[in-house]
Amino acid sequence: MQSQPKPCVFESDLAPLLSAFVAEKKRMGFKYGSIEAYLKSFDTYLLGKDCKDSLSKELMLEWAAPKMHQKPTTIEHRIHIMQRLADFLNRNGFSAYRIPSELIPKKTYDFTPYIFSYEEIERILAVVDGFAFSKCSPKRHIVYPLLFRVLCFCGLRISEALNLTVGDVNFDEGFFLLRNTKTSLDRIIPLDDNLKARFSSYREQMGFLMKDEYFFPAPDGSRYSVATMDTTFRDILFKAGIPYRGRGKGPRLHDLRHTFCVHSLQKLTAHGEDPYAVLPLLMTYMGHRSIQVTSQYIHLSAESFPAILKRSEALFGNLIPLEDISNETTI
Repeated sequence: MQSQPKPCVFESDLAPLLSAFVAEKKRMGFKYGSIEAYLKSFDTYLLGKDCKDSLSKELMLEWAAPKMHQKPTTIEHRIHIMQRLADFLNRNGFSAYRIPSELIPKKTYDFTPYIFSYEEIERILAVVDGFAFSKCSPKRHIVYPLLFRVLCFCGLRISEALNLTVGDVNFDEGFFLLRNTKTSLDRIIPLDDNLKARFSSYREQMGFLMKDEYFFPAPDGSRYSVATMDTTFRDILFKAGIPYRGRGKGPRLHDLRHTFCVHSLQKLTAHGEDPYAVLPLLMTYMGHRSIQVTSQYIHLSAESFPAILKRSEALFGNLIPLEDISNETTI
């Protein structure tokens, strides 16, 4: 069963405004769970400091200053939160220093998502289909084949698949509902005839009793952790003969989602569809908040399927500015 996280309780002089800031973001559809933790830490930092009338430059810069061994992405995230908070406070008549974007550290490397070939996807599925019964994990040989088909052929984030419950699946109509996603955008994912049949067979094999049971449960019935699945995936890659190049280099489990998006664009283009014309549909299906993120896949497709980029540039040029997804693991 899933439990809802408790909301943060702020205690500094800025507490009412911090609570109002979080409430506004949630009304706009943002989950803001992890960001609440950042704000709670900021709230603790403000205890005993003079911030009744304003957030000074000194306070904001001291809080946002890089800490030892912090990654550039962590510092960037920290500054972005403070910028949004400052915008909110100033908009509501409270003076707050806005940290300039020039202080955000520049990225030192780029990670290019790994796009699996169709043949590599077949090898991955062959490995999970070959898992035998195990006393330590007695239903793994049932769970993994369907879980990895959902990741490969539905383009889900691993967290979305692991959060799925029995009640989220409509076996008769052939679709499932994704709730409480990263972008707070609930989505309906339709199943083709093959997956619909597999879902029905899976239900019979698993013998579910309650609607709030996890659809892809760990051996004890709880939710698998993402870390466990990442480790498992590296073992699957080894057995499939696909080299794992090391931490930060991949391939990663999330690259199955990247691959689904690129392959979808390739299939649509092969059928004569204009790449940019289908971006809004793909954006909605993938659960992206920005079409700029989805459009990045057109350029990501260039190496594997150059016809996509050639066709899109001939029709539209660089119509949509891109957002960098090179370091993303959860888009």
